[in-house]
This record gives sequence, C-alpha cells and structure tokens, in this order.
Amino acid sequence: MKQHTRLAAFGLTAALGVGMLSGCGVFMGSSYTPTPADELMGEFVTAYQSGDYKTVKTFIEKESPLHKLFEVKDSGTGQMAPIYQTLYEKTNHATYTVNSVNRSTIETTMTYTDYTDSFYGAMCETLEDQTVNGGTAFADVPTWCLQAVQGDGDEYTDDFSPTFTDGGITILGTDSSTDSFIDALMGGFFFIEDISLTTCTFPDGSHSFILADGDKIIATLDELIYDLSEIGTEEDAALFIELMAEEFAGYDGIYTGGEVKDGKIYFRYGIDMLEVSSFSLKQLGFISDSFTTGNRGWISLSATIDGYTEEGAVCETNDFMS
Repeated sequence: MKQHTRLAAFGLTAALGVGMLSGCGVFMGSSYTPTPADELMGEFVTAYQSGDYKTVKTFIEKESPLHKLFEVKDSGTGQMAPIYQTLYEKTNHATYTVNSVNRSTIETTMTYTDYTDSFYGAMCETLEDQTVNGGTAFADVPTWCLQAVQGDGDEYTDDFSPTFTDGGITILGTDSSTDSFIDALMGGFFFIEDISLTTCTFPDGSHSFILADGDKIIATLDELIYDLSEIGTEEDAALFIELMAEEFAGYDGIYTGGEVKDGKIYFRYGIDMLEVSSFSLKQLGFISDSFTTGNRGWISLSATIDGYTEEGAVCETNDFMS
C-alpha cells in the first residue's frame, strides 16, 4: 500500500472522521436477514460515485468528511468549491474486486486515483517560490490547490479490509482499515479538507504565513523586515542576507530568500513541516518551548497564534469556505 512518508512527520496523518451512526435499536425478528457486507459496500460505492448524497448519508455519522465534500461541491459556495468538484470528478471512478467476505469484513482490491502528492507538490513549489522570490504564490491557497487537480493524479492498486454491517440501519465501520478505504475512494481529499492559512502581522511590519490542517501546522513562511540604515550599505545588506541564510543551510525542508527594496531588507524563510525533522526544529530553536507543541507531536496552530498575539501580532485565519 502506498505510504505518504512526508505526511507521517509530526504525526500528521489524515484524520478521516468516519464513524458509526447512533440511533434507536431495531428489533430483529426471526425473519430479518441482514444485507451481506459486500452488497452494502457496493451500494455505498455506487451512491458515492453517482453523487447520491442522500444514500451516502445513511452510511456515515454527522462528523464524516464526506458531508463537507458533498455540501461544498454541490452548493458551489466558497473558494474551495471548484477544487472539491474537480477532485471529485477526477477520482470518482475507482474500481474494486471482492476477494472474500468474513461476516462484516470485506477483503477487497481497489484501483483508484489519488491527488495527495499533487497537493503536497504544489504546496512545496509555491512555498519555495514565495520564499525565494517574494509575492503571494504560497499564500494563494485556492489557486495552487486548483492547479494541483488540473493534472493527472497518481494511480494505485491496493488491498483494503473495510467493514460494513447492517443492523436495521446501515453502518460504515470505524476501524483504520475502513478509514484507509474511504481515504483512497476520496482520492486525496483529506489533504485539503481542513486546510487554512493564518496571516500574522507584527508591529514592525514582519509577517508570518501559517498553513495548517486543522490545528496541525504543515508549513510556514516568515518574512522579517529590517531598516537598511541599521545594517549599512546595500552591499552590507546582501552579506547580511547571505549570513542569515547560512543559519538554515543544510536542513531539509527549509527554504530562504531575501532582497533589499525601498530602504528595507527583507529576509524570508519557509519551512515544510512535513519534511523537516523535529531534531532540526530543535536545533534552530523553533520547538525549544513546549508551548508551541501539540499533544500528539505536531506544531499547534492555536498555541502559535496565542504566542504571536502576546508578541503584539494581529492574526487572521482564512479557511477559504466563503
């Protein structure tokens, strides 16, 4: 099965949120015959691929990300709607074969299209671009997400063991194998499901752009601003930028850039949190204080915003849903 090794960094695995429906019990008379698990799976996949949201809802709990996918793409509301729609259209053709059925568990082989690496590649490309050249490429999240789904995704064939049970109401299993099955069926949706960009502006005009998946920071770009008069000549400023960049040299997942403009020195560093190691972050002093660290090992967006706010920054978060 494919492994997105970068997504495993800092415990940043996609949280699918697919779970069990709750409801009143159903009396099972002697004439009741549960629907076989493979038939339930067939009904679910057919409903998903045909856009039958009404039927899909009978399989999932209210926290499932499938609700967000259908509601946003069907309404056409928000900056992410075209991305959701395009991703759905390009990935809703997965095919599968049932190898065996053991009560509610199905052993199946599925061929599917996935855009996780496309989203990740677009993030890295724009992070490096904005860090080196300035501009807004990284901060314009909807644009690079849409560009990511314009091309061809990656094709995979993997084995899954989803669980489908029928107890009077249809229930989609909550185990990790079922999660993996839904992840594959949705073709990389979980990379963008809870994506947001927070922009923090500091009193001196410096900026921090924070890309997050829920509360998990997955990339940051900081732009520091200095007065040229504090450094000296433009030649001195060029040397200053070079020396600043050397502090980050040799670390995977970190980009640097800068320039002198209008009497100011701009120095930028971008960090791919899915590539950089925690050891590197500790060496650079970014996680020396536990106050910025989430309880599962990732860097916490909410804690980081709190810290920046205490430093006088004004932070605004955009989830691109409007």
